[in-house]
Amino acid sequence: MKKDPALRYVAAAIKAMDKAMASTQDPATRTAIGEARSALSAVLTLNGLVVSGNGRGRGAAPNAGNRPDVERVARYIADHPGSRAEDIATALGTGTSDLRPALMKLKSSGTVEPKGKARATRYYATAG
Repeated sequence: MKKDPALRYVAAAIKAMDKAMASTQDPATRTAIGEARSALSAVLTLNGLVVSGNGRGRGAAPNAGNRPDVERVARYIADHPGSRAEDIATALGTGTSDLRPALMKLKSSGTVEPKGKARATRYYATAG
């Protein structure tokens, strides 16, 4: 079976999106680019191709390496109760590994309450 030549252009578009993501700090732009990148990555995955890109694994975002501040994470969780770490990371334009320190601080201070285990953990702001 021949591979569709369009897939080469899809892969190039993903690389271009990674560059665009690295060059902007606008949250709305980052979210839109991240969503578009996810859709194009799905096209490649459905065609049996592995999506590469800066060596990121499952749950990472195109701009991994950008650690969000604790207050921003707390505000997001308060506005979006029950969010998973992957959802929070995507919305804030970071990777889950970069999000983890902020979540740990929020949990230890009692600002956020986790419910569930592993990837199924959901985060809720505590009353107070």
